[in-house]
Amino acid sequence: MIQVRRIYEFDQHLRLLVGTAIAEFEVEFRAALAYKLAEKLSPTGYALERHFRRFGDYQDCMQRLDEERQRSKEPFMKHHNDKYSAMEPPIWVVVECASFGLLSKMMSNLKEQSYVKQIAGTFGLPQDYFNTAVRHLSYTRNICAHHGRLWNRQVVEKLATMKSPTHEISIRVGETDTYRIFQTLVLLSYLTRRAGSKSDFEERCLQLLSQHKDLLKHMGFPEHHALDRL
Repeated sequence: MIQVRRIYEFDQHLRLLVGTAIAEFEVEFRAALAYKLAEKLSPTGYALERHFRRFGDYQDCMQRLDEERQRSKEPFMKHHNDKYSAMEPPIWVVVECASFGLLSKMMSNLKEQSYVKQIAGTFGLPQDYFNTAVRHLSYTRNICAHHGRLWNRQVVEKLATMKSPTHEISIRVGETDTYRIFQTLVLLSYLTRRAGSKSDFEERCLQLLSQHKDLLKHMGFPEHHALDRL
């Protein structure tokens, strides 16, 4: 019973750290996506079918965006609905009320993927990896928000294998399991350090992990990981 409680409390602390780091990335991602789509498509260009590859996904996104727009209680959305109800809201308004997962789906369906490459570049990541990273972090965020288990979990929305062998993330993860949370921790450590985050994600995470070394193998950590950095 003591062991079960220890694992539960460890997982709880881990979820808090991971959820906070993802939230920081999400804010940056929303801003980067809004800026790029406004620049390249126009403020309401996201609503035009011609900018997307798959019509079914486009329809689904627009329907869900409309539902989330109508549900929103934010003053800026109420102002838009009251004053400009016949017009689509600009993308910088949309990104504030749409879910992380929906924005991820919209981005991956863009016909012009060079825009995604440019967004990915602001985070220092290659485009193919970035697309899966956004979906993966959205999925992991939902696990954290609903108090799901991170420890000893196979993540359904797995990360892609980093194709660049010289990228910092590629060097750190090596040939570890892309379904396990270890790669998520490496990604978040990279993103928070690059953004100059004050959350000390890596330091706090390593401190927690060092107190529970016997649990690391269930998270995809390489054998004999030094825990000097993620």
